[in-house]
Amino acid sequence: MRQSSALMRVEPAASSNEGGSAEIITTGARFRFLADGRIEADQRLPAPRACFVATLDVPPAPWRIESIDADRAVLRRDDVTAEVRDDSTVTLTAARHTDIRTEPSFAPDFSHWSDGRMIALDGRGGYGAYAADFVFDSSLGRVSARLPPTPGHVEWGFDDASPIRLAVFPPRPPDPRLLDWNIAHEGTPGAPFPSDDTIADAARTCRVLALHAYIWRAAPWRLRVRPGRYFLRSNSWRSALHEPADSDALARTMATARRHGMKVVLYLSPRYSTAPDLFAEIARVLDTHAPDGLYLDGITALHGHAGLTQMEHVLRRTRALLGDDRLLYLHPGDEPYGTPLLPCPFLDAHADFVLRGSEGTGGRPLGTFLRHAVSGWNVSGSVGVWCHYGSQGTALSRLVPFERPPRADDIDVATRNHVRLWRRSRWGAAALRDFDARYGPAFAAMVRDERASSREPGDR
Repeated sequence: MRQSSALMRVEPAASSNEGGSAEIITTGARFRFLADGRIEADQRLPAPRACFVATLDVPPAPWRIESIDADRAVLRRDDVTAEVRDDSTVTLTAARHTDIRTEPSFAPDFSHWSDGRMIALDGRGGYGAYAADFVFDSSLGRVSARLPPTPGHVEWGFDDASPIRLAVFPPRPPDPRLLDWNIAHEGTPGAPFPSDDTIADAARTCRVLALHAYIWRAAPWRLRVRPGRYFLRSNSWRSALHEPADSDALARTMATARRHGMKVVLYLSPRYSTAPDLFAEIARVLDTHAPDGLYLDGITALHGHAGLTQMEHVLRRTRALLGDDRLLYLHPGDEPYGTPLLPCPFLDAHADFVLRGSEGTGGRPLGTFLRHAVSGWNVSGSVGVWCHYGSQGTALSRLVPFERPPRADDIDVATRNHVRLWRRSRWGAAALRDFDARYGPAFAAMVRDERASSREPGDR
């Protein structure tokens, strides 16, 4: 079973020549491995262009394509191995310490560097370079990385114990079915299930109903008596076994939403759940309750940030369990590296919708943050949703979640930067009317622009 979105693959048309070069094509990228040690990467989406060049400090040697299928291709030359994945990434390892220099083939509008990881983007895409989890520590001699003053240029060192992963963005096209889908978020501690009238009202403008954690029974008391803003609440997100707080209400809610043409996604948190086998529990929830998808709230460890390896494992396994027809709505916060400015778009690409912004803007202007760290447009290919009430990032907002409707200028800056906004009945009837009146036309204009500029995968 494939563990990635059907929208991504390694193409079968690999090639090599007598000069020792090799070429691998994925949905989103074209990689040329040259015998002189250079790796040239081109974007294929939204239109072909040069993306980055990586230069290995190695003597000339031919590349050999050892294996290839829809998920990955493996190439070798002397002591260096390259693995190209369906998500338009290349992971490099080497039997001995090897230096590499990477530089973009475009002028980035946005770049960010943190602890051996870097992303560089403009409005048409970009690239990222990521050191291995837990091994970025130059004092140990495991990984070294130097950031030159030019944005997007990095000098690295890697080996078998500390691989480097290079990524082309976007790794896949947007799913045209989802561009005009909005999300209604419902569920509070006192009212975990929305009324039929609330669902009918939401269905006028939304195609997805996301039900929050309170639909599940409360976690055991030993998991609930914890300091913090959720002290003594149900803490349902910590459940090992996700059983409905009210089975009849859940069935009614799902039936009503579907009767109004909505898809229903159910809350589950890989970060907080105490299930001994997370994937068995995900499979059980899917089989027992038959939702149209899942709303995953947090993936990696709360403290220490287990990073890319764990996040990728969970997302690929969950995507495989969901299949291609059910939705994956992801809320990764500042994952996988503990900063909202350093997402991994090749991970987000496994999701249909990605909610970001709950950890603030990282000090960047709001428009810049939304366009490059939240929007999936020409970045991951997924649909980016803004968790707007958390984006001020103040100490108080982290302790007390101020639920508020987006202001008029929030709506304008979001839609201008290809970002969606959720809808929530707890804002109140007047706020919902104002939101619908402002957001509806702005959203429609954004979707028209995205559809007009969408291209199929290819080199034309």
